Amino acid sequence: MDVEGIDPVAVYAALVSTVALGWQILKERRARRPQVEVDAGHAMLNFPGSGLVWAAQIEARNRSDLPVRVTSAGFNLQDGSGDVLAMIQQKPGATIPGVVPPRDSGFTYLFPHELGGLDPRRLLVAWVRLSTGERFEAKLVTFRELPPA
Repeated sequence: MDVEGIDPVAVYAALVSTVALGWQILKERRARRPQVEVDAGHAMLNFPGSGLVWAAQIEARNRSDLPVRVTSAGFNLQDGSGDVLAMIQQKPGATIPGVVPPRDSGFTYLFPHELGGLDPRRLLVAWVRLSTGERFEAKLVTFRELPPA
């Protein structure tokens, strides 16, 4: 093979432009992928006529530049079965399940009596599921003892 006709500057330029194109494609794919953070904690809700009520809150923060649709939220059961406690309808004052705009957040809540067999003093994993089927989980959390609703 004759290498005298190959221009090293042209080879370098072709290599750099190929890497730059690959990087741009990777950036575009990442920008279009949902980036959701989930957090769980205590909430003190103030309903008109009821006063302050304690609840376990799940928050979904949309870190991406596109809206995401949260279809359900809940907690993993603590028995290791892989089953979940799921909320599939919006509660009064809550914003998920529903659409979370870009760079915004949504939340839902459960009153202590709605936790069913979950023990709030043991580790819990909160999660949200998107319309794309993707599921995002929060870090492990304990609620200590929630006051009765």
